[in-house]
Amino acid sequence: MNNIKDQENLSQKKVLLRLDLNVPLKNGLITDETRINKIIPVINFLVEKKSKIIIISHVGRPKGEVNKTLSLKPICENLQKKIKKKIKLFSNNIFEIKQKDLFKNPDDQIVLLENIRFYKEEEKNDTSLAKHLASFADFYVNDAFSCSHRSHTSVSKIAEFLPAFAGLQFETEINALKKVTTEIKKPITCIIGGSKISTKIKVIKNLIPKFDNIIIVGGMANNIISYKGNQIGKSLKEENCEAIIKEIFEISKNYSCTITYPEDVLVGKNMDDKSQIKEIDNIKNDDLILDIGPKTINKIKNTIFLNQNANEAINNELFNKKKELDRKIQWYTHYTQQDKVHIIAHSMGGIVSMLSHQKHQSPIASLTTLGTPWKGTKMHMLGLGKHVRQLAPGHPIIQKMSLPPFPHLAITADLDWILLPSENAILKNMQNTQIKNINLIRPLIKFNKKDLIFLSKFIFNFNVDDPTNHNIKFNRIKVRNLIKKLEDFGLDKKKFQLTIENLKKSDQSIKFYVEKNKRENSNFNYRKNELILKENFFDNSHEVIFRSLSDLIHLVGKKPNFVRGKKIENILSKIKVQKLRKETLGGCVIKMVNHTVILTKEE
Repeated sequence: MNNIKDQENLSQKKVLLRLDLNVPLKNGLITDETRINKIIPVINFLVEKKSKIIIISHVGRPKGEVNKTLSLKPICENLQKKIKKKIKLFSNNIFEIKQKDLFKNPDDQIVLLENIRFYKEEEKNDTSLAKHLASFADFYVNDAFSCSHRSHTSVSKIAEFLPAFAGLQFETEINALKKVTTEIKKPITCIIGGSKISTKIKVIKNLIPKFDNIIIVGGMANNIISYKGNQIGKSLKEENCEAIIKEIFEISKNYSCTITYPEDVLVGKNMDDKSQIKEIDNIKNDDLILDIGPKTINKIKNTIFLNQNANEAINNELFNKKKELDRKIQWYTHYTQQDKVHIIAHSMGGIVSMLSHQKHQSPIASLTTLGTPWKGTKMHMLGLGKHVRQLAPGHPIIQKMSLPPFPHLAITADLDWILLPSENAILKNMQNTQIKNINLIRPLIKFNKKDLIFLSKFIFNFNVDDPTNHNIKFNRIKVRNLIKKLEDFGLDKKKFQLTIENLKKSDQSIKFYVEKNKRENSNFNYRKNELILKENFFDNSHEVIFRSLSDLIHLVGKKPNFVRGKKIENILSKIKVQKLRKETLGGCVIKMVNHTVILTKEE
């Protein structure tokens, strides 16, 4: 379909413009204007071209009958204000309207036909309605991308009777879709919402081979919750779609695409009721699902930021620090009765602060940073710990950094050996103060907590105790209290800490050999979609073999949790005595063929 912007002669031409103005209405008021805002460019374009514009659209599902609560009148009034042009609404029967009736006044340029779904012919893709609509205009323009999958008269049939063009927003959506489906960099996740699975089945089936994860939310998720054997109460549900859902899950298995749906939800007795969190197996018959719950939100977050190949979150540490900062800001604002905070941050603290401000209604009023590597630092190559490694140039978090919407100042030193090169401390257009010919000294970086408290009290005369340090609901406080009790019984804290450090070092050593074993002694057969373990895989210490196998089962099976150790031990004992035939564990099929162990994803 050609784009209307490529049509040269539009002056005084009558253009039938199909838009999606299906905005949410409550008591005759528009609660979300997003769709209206998106179609303004095409209207302005046609106005500038001096076209005569006939807008057709729909709201809701009136089922072929006139429903005054679904009138386009409030949308017409809203649109008039936005484009600052008069729009005449035609509410009389569409079959009684003639072309000559539309623009009786020479100054009339835009008319809006009442909800097209007031007519049963619309959803039947009726030829007579299409011909009648076509008689109004010289050209047809479709700028209702979200409706274009429907075989409805104003979307499909009418294009048979008029020269048809795509609108400006339509082109934008197509280009975005092309980018998503052709310029894919894995791992990649897709989130799909809406109410009807049946209208999106073809899209989902085409996306499954291209994506690692597909997250289904909205009304569509209710169908899956029901399909899995749970109650959905009074919630929205599409009937007779069990076969469709089954097909989605079967195709996803073939392409190792994980389908994610809600584990918990917010429910109420009606739309205006105060919501409460419920697990999906606790939904009652009179409950109405309003939204996804916090457990599901966290699952989606983890999925989005999860590296499927390595099975680890690349930004876990940063987000843990962000959560910690959020908690502290919340407490300080409550304690001081102030709505905003001013933050002075050092190094990674600046990035953590920037992550914190990205949430809705950030309480951060200003940010001053000292030696923050906004574009990363090349020091990550030296492996100075996980914190520095996360500040590598090109890290996903680093790439997303942009100027905050509040006052900000970056202070840097040009000889700072941690921040290399020094220009990485500057974002484009950021207010920057660089101190020349000096290094930035970090004298407190290795101080323990006790020493820092001493410095705060006796040198700076100021110290703020984090209130969570006294809240026993936090595990760290429980552990501290337990250690104090054990010390009273004679525990040597220093020796205990030394033991922990030694165990950590040992664990790191084991992890090294585990990764080496997985890398060198396992091959993936892409043709057969199976992981083959070499004989040398089992020529290691028991702990290395155990962890290696556990990791690979988790990777191949793609289950959220690791398999219990006892079951892994059972598998290993069978492999050792050559008695393993075929076992299913953690979504993974493990079999032995001619002394070779093979792992495949469970169908």
